[in-house]
Amino acid sequence: MPPKNKLPWWREPMVWLIIGLPITAVIASLVTLGIATRNADTLVKEGYSKEGFTVQEALEQDREAVRRGLSASMVVDKTHLTVQLAGTPQAEPTLNLTLAHPTEATQDINIALTRSENGSYQGDIPSLPAGKRQVLLETPEQVWRLHGALETPLAGPVKLVAIGAGS
Repeated sequence: MPPKNKLPWWREPMVWLIIGLPITAVIASLVTLGIATRNADTLVKEGYSKEGFTVQEALEQDREAVRRGLSASMVVDKTHLTVQLAGTPQAEPTLNLTLAHPTEATQDINIALTRSENGSYQGDIPSLPAGKRQVLLETPEQVWRLHGALETPLAGPVKLVAIGAGS
C-alpha cells in the first residue's frame, strides 16, 4: 500500500533539481552562442590575410610608400586635422585617414582629407575618447599607405611613416 502523503512526480523537488540543471546549461549555452555571433572577432583588418594561425600583411602599398620616400606629420587642433606629406607624392585631391581602435572595429573612424591650396590635407575629426589608436593614411585607390600611432589626449604632432624601409 503506497504512503498517503506521496506527491505527484511534478511536485517533487528532486525531480526539478534533476531536470533544472540540464535545462539551465542549455539556456546558458544558447545565450553564449548569441553573444559570440553578435560580437564576432574582427582583429584581422583589410590589407592582411589570415593563413593558418598567422596573419600576413600585404606589403605592396608599404613598399610603394618607401619607394616614393613618403612620410607625413599630422596635427590635430580640437576638431580640425591637418596632414603635411613629405617625399614625392602625386597631387591626390583626397586621402583617406583611418583611426583604428586596437580591438573594436566598430569604433574605427574613417576621415576623408581634402587637399588645400598650400598642399596640406585637411579634415574634421570627432572628439576621441582617451586611449590608443593606430593611424593609417592612404590614397583612395590604395596605391601607398603610411602608418602611425596616437594616444589621446594628443600632445603634439603625430609622425606617419612607411613600414618596411628595408624591403
